[in-house]
Amino acid sequence: MPRLAKLAIVLLAGGLWFGFNAREAMQARLPAERDGQDVAARIEVIGLPESGERQTRFQARVVDSGVLAAGAKLRLSWYAPMPVLQPGDRIDATLRLRRPRGFMNPGGFDAERQALVDRIAAVGYVRTGQVLEGQGSGAIDRLRARIAARIDARVHDPVIAALLRALAIGDVRGLRDDHWDTLRASGTGHLVAISGLHVGLVAAFGAWWFTLVYRMFPRLGLRWPRPQAMAVGALITASAYAALAGLGVPVLRTLLMIAVALLATLLRRSIRGVDALLLAALVVFAIDPLSLLGAGFWLSFVGVAFLVWAMTGSEASFGGLWRAQIAMSVGLLPIGAWWFAQTSIVGFVANLVAVPWITFVIVPVLLLAMGVDAISGWSGLFVLPAKLLAPLWWALSEAARSPLAEWHFAQFGGWALVLALIGAAWALLPRGVPMRWAGLVLMLPLLWPARMPLREGEFELTVFDVGQGLSVLVRTRDHSLLYDTGARWSEDRDVGDAVVVPSLHALGVRELDRLMISHLDDDHAGGRDSVLQAFPDAAQSVGNDADPAPRCEAGQQWTWDGVDFTVLHPPQHFPDLDNDNSCVLRIGSSNGSALLPGDIGALIEQRLVREQRSAIDVDVVVAAHHGSKHSSSAEFVTATSAETVVFARGWRNRFGHPAPEIAARWQESGAAVADTAAQGAIRVTFSTHGPVLDAERDRSTVFWREHGSDQPASATR
Repeated sequence: MPRLAKLAIVLLAGGLWFGFNAREAMQARLPAERDGQDVAARIEVIGLPESGERQTRFQARVVDSGVLAAGAKLRLSWYAPMPVLQPGDRIDATLRLRRPRGFMNPGGFDAERQALVDRIAAVGYVRTGQVLEGQGSGAIDRLRARIAARIDARVHDPVIAALLRALAIGDVRGLRDDHWDTLRASGTGHLVAISGLHVGLVAAFGAWWFTLVYRMFPRLGLRWPRPQAMAVGALITASAYAALAGLGVPVLRTLLMIAVALLATLLRRSIRGVDALLLAALVVFAIDPLSLLGAGFWLSFVGVAFLVWAMTGSEASFGGLWRAQIAMSVGLLPIGAWWFAQTSIVGFVANLVAVPWITFVIVPVLLLAMGVDAISGWSGLFVLPAKLLAPLWWALSEAARSPLAEWHFAQFGGWALVLALIGAAWALLPRGVPMRWAGLVLMLPLLWPARMPLREGEFELTVFDVGQGLSVLVRTRDHSLLYDTGARWSEDRDVGDAVVVPSLHALGVRELDRLMISHLDDDHAGGRDSVLQAFPDAAQSVGNDADPAPRCEAGQQWTWDGVDFTVLHPPQHFPDLDNDNSCVLRIGSSNGSALLPGDIGALIEQRLVREQRSAIDVDVVVAAHHGSKHSSSAEFVTATSAETVVFARGWRNRFGHPAPEIAARWQESGAAVADTAAQGAIRVTFSTHGPVLDAERDRSTVFWREHGSDQPASATR
């Protein structure tokens, strides 16, 4: 059979296998008609629960339910007062569940795709529950929890303890967003997950142990050749450690490559590294084809592929380490830019220090401490890897604080990714190949944004999908203004860091000229600190007089690139009245106009109708107060004569925004209704063709994407 025909058969079989698994995973999700409802189920805790003062987050497996199939995975929270959960605990619970759904923004994290990769059938929280006596499965996770507790008991610095838990057992529960920011900026995020190198070290220890046994009892070689025994020892120890580490893609890849090497040894045959890598990728795909949709699969296999490509014939020396680091940095840059829209500039130097220090010093000592603790019950040795890790973490933190530590990529097309991968492979060809530098030229399209630049008089309004809150970006040809920053979720997590800043980078915003906070309610100002950390030079204005930043006041106006900005409210000396303090901003040019009214109520709307009727006559309005029934009065809606109204609100929000009568009022006025909860980020481009609307979720055709609205049919147009 011709080779091309064989390849076609393999691709067809792979596509069918992927499609079958994707269909099964989608059908396992919570039925759409039960979305947002209570479900009675017996569940079993899987993985390691993450406990906090106010809630415990955990994953669970359905044991019995009349709605979900047995074995379906859930991602849940249990709010205070909640019991202390252990892996394997079984719970009779009443759960409030919903189908997996995430924000949809330019360059944003795709929570729905990740839910599919993780095969999450529903997310939600425990309304009532009783932990049953006895435990189900989960012996390995209980062992992981015990090791994590032993580390915490000996290492008093919570950050170092969290890093050691990640290195030891793949437990990243204690790493906050700012810790991940440090790891990303320093290019060392791959080190805190258990990598293939760590599994390789354990495998080498297993092989060494069998070698020691053969030296003690040399006659064993007459019954079983030593190389085969070493291979079996390596596989046994690596398998045990891989199970303890949670069997992530890098771990599974290394384990499978070791298994391939073992098979070759048992069969007395040699195998090339590239063949072992391809076979491992095929097995990972066969076991879990949906892993193809996750970043881990591509970072793991493409990274090692570039390493094999660049290191063929290289010797194990400092020069080899240098070339290996170049190969990983250059080879993974396009993949990292595609998945995370950033790369670390200091990462090359940071990894030259961190990789050998963690791999050959900290991890061996940490594994030794785990072994001593398992055998003798003495956990004091965990202090040693903590002391070895502390100065490295300090150095990485200092490097990450540099404003030049990382580079953020604007969104680019798939063609740029393909060219960059070809260019990386070209640049990593062996010495002596002419024009290797030309490969780097093929990587330049990564710097070309996918969006056309704006011209004089044009502007773009992007209402981000931030849940129940507001954040709007206004861009002209050379300037950018951010109106509000979304909410704060907890002490260390907010919409600014998780959603707004990545979206600004994805849209190519390098400098933010102005940050306008309409008023100080959390759902509008909660992400302010994170935005200012990313864009410290942004000029600020706030609707509340109590804030130290300058106040926005009626009459303030400026022009950027042929686009006029005018503040309509609050007037000078206006008292602090919470929502009614909101900055009302009008943006307009010869190509159209838009109005951002914040959270003003009907009283302020009436004032604007009386005093500035012509100013509020615009093409696009972001509905005041997310579509509350206390705003969007009939007179105001009529006075705007808007062609489009945008509701910025959360999916199934507890306030019922937008109120059905408000949505109907806008529709009856002739306005088309756009909704961030249903459509994701809403982008309106004001060009010579007039306002053109584009919604992030609407233009996404992938099969895992949730579409539709949680509002009655009459609420949308």
